Amino acid sequence: MFDVEALEAELRIRAARWLESGPGGTSVLLGVGPLVRVLARVNAPIASHTLRRPASIPPGLRVVTVGGATLGGSGKSRVAMACVEALTQRGSRVALIGHAYRARPGSARFVQPEDRLAEVGDEALAAARRFARLGIDAPVIVAPSRDAALARAATSTPALDAVVLDGPLQLRPEPASLALLAVDAAAPWGSGEVFPAGDLRAPQHVLRSVADEVVEVNASPRAFIVANEEVGAESLCGARIGLFTALARPDRLVRALALLGLSPAVVVACPDHGPLTAEAIRRLQAAEPSVDTWVATEKCAVHLDGVKLERPLAVLEASVSLPEQLLARISAIGGPVNHQKTGRT
Repeated sequence: MFDVEALEAELRIRAARWLESGPGGTSVLLGVGPLVRVLARVNAPIASHTLRRPASIPPGLRVVTVGGATLGGSGKSRVAMACVEALTQRGSRVALIGHAYRARPGSARFVQPEDRLAEVGDEALAAARRFARLGIDAPVIVAPSRDAALARAATSTPALDAVVLDGPLQLRPEPASLALLAVDAAAPWGSGEVFPAGDLRAPQHVLRSVADEVVEVNASPRAFIVANEEVGAESLCGARIGLFTALARPDRLVRALALLGLSPAVVVACPDHGPLTAEAIRRLQAAEPSVDTWVATEKCAVHLDGVKLERPLAVLEASVSLPEQLLARISAIGGPVNHQKTGRT
């Protein structure tokens, strides 16, 4: 059987390499020429169809989906976490279902902060650690398949009011209760072209039509976490910063740091979602004499588990502020559910 999601995972990796290489890196996506543009036109309706992912939604379970406009770098996981936090703060019992890119969860499971990256994936692990640090009582679930994760969520005790699904923009045959599209505030539609001519998941008008709301994501960090303590960017001014990344569009993060007066002296970049190679570890350790503090996002930091670094690590706290009108829609969805009913509300 043709695995659409496995193909998209590979496309994400290729697109991430292109994004990481900057404007001159289009050759990674075959080079944008007449043939590639034809392929992009052929792919557009296929890509549009795959925006609605198959899923079996358990009766009575409300689902918020969060997809990204581009193949990496849209900030969808940050939006998904913000939705969970907003629902939890309003008294709803909610779980985050992660996608476990590059990981192999053997079965549906709740992610713990001490779990291994290879088993649960970087974004799910980062979410579990963030929720634990902030005292947010919301489980993070990963599984070999989306249906397995949803089924596990449906049997959670106490019963859940809703789940937030990180990855798909919309579901089929039954749609999600709310479908959110995350876009980068600086470049919402990426290159403006559908793969393989660019990094858009589907034509812009299709993305907009499938989504209930479009959420802009700003890359600027709000604070830093050093040894479990939150500090402001001013505490790092004047320090020699080393930046470690395992995400798409690391140049966007470098620009965001520059706005805070922070200019990394060293940048060690791995592909989106890793892996962290032996060569990258060697570069990190070799750069230590030139660095006072390492900086990484919450997602990137989990890749450094077990790596011996002499310098402290400052983790970027880059939460997303959701608009008031969206918070109102989320609150309505997250209201208590009568779990005795056989249908969704």
